[in-house]
Parts: sequence; structure tokens; C-alpha cells
Amino acid sequence: MLLSPRVHAPKKGKHDRALRGGGTRTGAACVEAAVLAPLLCLFFVIGVDFARVFTYQLTIDNCARNGALFGSNLRSYQETGWVQPCNDIVNATLADGATLNPPLTADQVTVTKGTGTDGNPNVTVTISYQFNTVTQLPGVSSTINLKAQVSMRVAP
Repeated sequence: MLLSPRVHAPKKGKHDRALRGGGTRTGAACVEAAVLAPLLCLFFVIGVDFARVFTYQLTIDNCARNGALFGSNLRSYQETGWVQPCNDIVNATLADGATLNPPLTADQVTVTKGTGTDGNPNVTVTISYQFNTVTQLPGVSSTINLKAQVSMRVAP
């Protein structure tokens, strides 16, 4: 039976460990994470603010469309004006706006009647809402004015 000589791996010293990335660099990852964590948190909060603005704008658009749809289905429209008060259109507009923080109020809603380019009566609902951001960055406004306007023809 042939016996092969035992081959021993070379002994590893502290210098070999430093070349492989272990040992002396264990604190570098912690320092890098500590430096980058505030920046990553800032990007996250800015992303959340952008998502909130997008959601609020969609809600305001839906509110304006709901109010205009309610106003366009009024069968009580006459040449002299509305038989039902416009307050009902405002209430239809405010229904979805209760989910906003702060909620949509009647003074932010404007309802106007008019005549379209085709000569038919129409109703226009306009909403102006002031959105406040979470982040307070220097040089950037912390309030954004959101606006939605929907105009629909009144059904005959």
C-alpha cells in the first residue's frame, strides 16, 4: 500500500487575513452604514411624500368628478337656474374628500353653471386644496396647491 506524504496547508497569519477582507475591516461596514442611513431615510420620506401628493390629487380629481356627475344628472335644471340648491352638489363633492387629512371643506369647492360651446347647459366643479408635506427641505416649499376642475353637460 502506497502512502502519500501528508500535505499541510500553509499557516495563515494576520497579514493573509487582511488581504482576504476579513479581520481588520470589520468596522468599515458599520461606518459606511452609519454614514448612508440618514440619506436613505431622507429618500424614503421624500418618496412617501410624493406618494401622498399623488394619492391626494387622485382623491381630489374623483371628488370633482363626483360633484360634476351629480350636477349633470339634475333633472331640475331650468333656463333661469337651479331649482335644487348647489349645496347638494357640494355635498356630493365632499363625500370622498372626508378621507383627506385635513378633510375637504365646502369653501374649497366652487360650483358654476354655464353654457358649453355646443350651446347646452353644463356644470363645472372646481376644487382647490392645499397639501402640506412631511419633509421641510430648505429652498423647497412645504405646501403644494392641488387643483381639480371637471365640467359636464347637464342631461336633458
